[in-house]
Amino acid sequence: LCKKDIDKLYLYVTSPVCRIMGEAEVVGKYFMEKQRLWELTHELSGIAEDVFFGYFMARSDAGAYELGKVVQYETPVNLEKIGIHFVPESFVYVDTLKGPGGEARTGGE
Repeated sequence: LCKKDIDKLYLYVTSPVCRIMGEAEVVGKYFMEKQRLWELTHELSGIAEDVFFGYFMARSDAGAYELGKVVQYETPVNLEKIGIHFVPESFVYVDTLKGPGGEARTGGE
């Protein structure tokens, strides 16, 4: 949980869309006792308390990324285009999404 230092998250929408719809800048990383993390983040987390504690049920500590700017892509991206040939259950680490010419892709270009 939040083991790697990353600078962005790709936002994937599940069935029936099954596409990467955008990305979010990562501006912070937290790892602490789960009750303390909930108290720190619950107002802006976008997750219900029962879901949060259910997800971290078997752990005493919990982790979270703090997000900055969020960009929605004009053209959604297939997972296969970035080398993922399975549906991630929760998350998967990937290299930066590349455009057709090999340049780093942002903003749905």
